[in-house]
Amino acid sequence: MHFNLLFILTLILSSSSGFAQKDSPKIEKVINICAEDTGWLPYSSPVRDSATGEFDVLGFNRDVAEAVFSRVGIKFKFVVKPWQRCLKEAIEGGVDIVLDAASNEQRRRDYLLTTPIYTMTPAYFFHKSFEASLRDKTAKQIVSSQPICGQTGYTYTNFGIPNEEVKKLSKALGRIIDLVSERRCKVGLTRLEVLKRELPNYKEYTDIAYSEIKGAKKENFYWLINRQNKFSEELKKLIDREYEQLTKKGVISKLKSKYNL
Repeated sequence: MHFNLLFILTLILSSSSGFAQKDSPKIEKVINICAEDTGWLPYSSPVRDSATGEFDVLGFNRDVAEAVFSRVGIKFKFVVKPWQRCLKEAIEGGVDIVLDAASNEQRRRDYLLTTPIYTMTPAYFFHKSFEASLRDKTAKQIVSSQPICGQTGYTYTNFGIPNEEVKKLSKALGRIIDLVSERRCKVGLTRLEVLKRELPNYKEYTDIAYSEIKGAKKENFYWLINRQNKFSEELKKLIDREYEQLTKKGVISKLKSKYNL
């Protein structure tokens, strides 16, 4: 009798263990997370170790990654590359996740998108000499204010402005600010939260004014997951699940407060 009871308990425990393993995807490799080399403050801030020359990433995304992956025992490391290389290597290379991506039709085809990690505000900036004619404009009104400039590799369709209307002249926001200051671009496009962090670094640009795009909706930003990995679906489910739990527990809210988001 005791033997039979022990045998039944062993079977039950074995079955429970099997279900637990099934519910928790086994991702045994180190996850490579790519951040853009120019940074995306305060979400991703590349820093270089002067001793080793290796890059790391600080900011909101790092804190979220640590919170998400530490809960399930998955290791990760950051790699820092130009934006287009991050995107390319998350299709055909060794990058598993790309940070700080807005959504568009092409990206939805090429990658798996996580649940939204944060939202941002579509905005534009201009020389103060144009303030009377350019303050508080809709996307449709901005399109008539050519030339409009933006960053290489970025998408602005969520602004209500077709990408073909935007001259994408540099990957660095600082260079676009420079072109607007010189009045070689009438309007520069960016996200308000990033612009507010970047402008104080360019104290000479006291001639720059900015505004939210009137009527534009807040824009979701995602992590892009490499579809080619055999564990891509499991990785998306895991990130979405853990992010939801962290949100319910108030952890994400605290992280946003930490970075004044």
